[in-house]
Amino acid sequence: MQRRISLLELISQQTDYRQNAALMEKRMKVIGDFADSMQKIREMSYFTSSHTDIKER
Repeated sequence: MQRRISLLELISQQTDYRQNAALMEKRMKVIGDFADSMQKIREMSYFTSSHTDIKER
């Protein structure tokens, strides 16, 4: 009986690890998407600021 319980615990731990890994994967994707959009905003703001600099001269 003790062995069966430990096996069940092991299986439940494995599913916990899988769920945690899936959550981490989702979080990393969200963070990556956020970083990409921030990079685009940075490039756009640099693009517009470089154009205003040209106009001011």
